[in-house]
Amino acid sequence: YYTAPIVNDGIYLGAVLFSTEIQDVHDGIADIIRRITAVFFITVIAMGIITFILSGFLTKPIVELTGVIRRMGTQGFGARVRVKDGSIGEVAELSRAFNRMSEQIEDHDRVRDEFVSNASHELKTPLSAMKVLSESILYENDPDPGVMREFFLDVNSEVDRLTGIIEDLLSLVREERGRAELNISDVRLDELTLRVVKRLMPLSQKKGLKIETHVSPVLLEADSERIEQVVSNLVDNAIKYTQPGSVICIRGIKTEGKAQISVEDNGPGIPEEMKSHIFEMFYTGKTTVADSHRSLGLGLALCHSII
Repeated sequence: YYTAPIVNDGIYLGAVLFSTEIQDVHDGIADIIRRITAVFFITVIAMGIITFILSGFLTKPIVELTGVIRRMGTQGFGARVRVKDGSIGEVAELSRAFNRMSEQIEDHDRVRDEFVSNASHELKTPLSAMKVLSESILYENDPDPGVMREFFLDVNSEVDRLTGIIEDLLSLVREERGRAELNISDVRLDELTLRVVKRLMPLSQKKGLKIETHVSPVLLEADSERIEQVVSNLVDNAIKYTQPGSVICIRGIKTEGKAQISVEDNGPGIPEEMKSHIFEMFYTGKTTVADSHRSLGLGLALCHSII
């Protein structure tokens, strides 16, 4: 229904009443409501399916990572998470970080096993030698004084070797735990280097090596004993691994307010795959150096810790 007044000069004369059927309008609105309702439910169902699929896709890496962590706790440290090349996002970065952690733990586990084996061998060797030498003297009825002196010199050498291994282990433990006290003083790098070269000169001459030093008179604020230990380890390594008749070159300069020292030789070098491990404790890698020069792999680890 629709009504409107009839007015003439402000006087109401009557009204007009219009009446028509609007069932078609109600039917049209009801049809629209039904369609909207149907579309709404279809949309909700579709969104639910899509959400389920996407949630499974997004949570799959996390589920895999959780499973790998469980396997790692029960089966050991060799577990890895599959990460596609070029994958981005927090989950991919988390998976890569886990793989790096697993690799490092596995490396430490390997290093520990190697250390137990190497340390047992290194500690057993001087002890066995001392036992053999001692028994030789013990069971000798009338030992020759010259032979006895030679035996005792050998025993003393083995004791020094055993003491050196133990001292390296203790020093490394102190440095790693941060318990070592530093005695900071003014240190001349050139004078310190010359002291090291003078002390190691007999070893280099015995092997027919020449040591050249080109070290500037740089003044350091450092622990003289520890810096000397670092330089000594580097030069000693060069002597061990350099072929007879070669030259070892030691350089030291001041650069950007810091001291830089390098020891160069023409030894076999360090393979690319070993470079990331050379400062790890007890890591020796595969070398061609004679067994008499093999060590526990503590020298460079101690140098790194001191620096």
